[in-house]
Amino acid sequence: MLTNNSDKDWEHLGKIDAYHAVATKEQYRKGNLNADTFSEFFESGRRQCDTVFEIVEQHLAAGFRPMRTLEFGCGVGRMLIPLAERCPHVVGVDVSESMLVEAKRKCEERGITNVELVRGDDELRGVSGDFDFIHSHVVLQHIPTKRGERITARLVELLRPGGVAVLHFAYATEKSRLRRSIPWMRKSVPAVHGVLNLLEGKAFGYPLMQSNRYNLNTIFRLLQAKGCDHSYVRFTSYPANYGVILFFQKTALPSL
Repeated sequence: MLTNNSDKDWEHLGKIDAYHAVATKEQYRKGNLNADTFSEFFESGRRQCDTVFEIVEQHLAAGFRPMRTLEFGCGVGRMLIPLAERCPHVVGVDVSESMLVEAKRKCEERGITNVELVRGDDELRGVSGDFDFIHSHVVLQHIPTKRGERITARLVELLRPGGVAVLHFAYATEKSRLRRSIPWMRKSVPAVHGVLNLLEGKAFGYPLMQSNRYNLNTIFRLLQAKGCDHSYVRFTSYPANYGVILFFQKTALPSL
């Protein structure tokens, strides 16, 4: 059922189609999952994890070896598991209890015992301590931007001095004004969302996965105010949408 609440919709997705919600490819639909697709899914997370650390070591912190890692929006553990293989203690945060249950199951299957799973909220009240690595990829865009900005500020607060964060933001689209109005109509008029679901081959009440764009001026002002001066940017491009992965270290640099 459409709720117009991103948290409830994400929990619904976690119950009915968790792997496809994390990586929207047809092979990850619930009915298509098998040993091969599970292996492919988690191997894609390992490759991405390797690439992220290569970039961090090349551009921000040579020999980077975090002791405490936080992944915001950990889902079923696609990145959480390879992070746990690199780091002594990892905290995975997700708003969906169903996602966390599946992530726990996948960790147990692999004998991973250094992961703590926490139900998320905007203040991250279930998270204790600070971290020298924080990661979030293709998550914040599914959260309304005002809430996402508050969460980003909280993540930066949890980053230790000298720590590194890698956060992904969507920021622009090539869609026409009419096409940009469709997500608003889907959120505001449940019948429109339901009919479009049917046209896409989904159930009428299939939950809405929001796609929100962030003002990078706001994000950069936040990082500068918090002393995250050492940074590196990688762009992402999904169909008709533009994003950026911000790699940054919580350290002050001299002004140029």
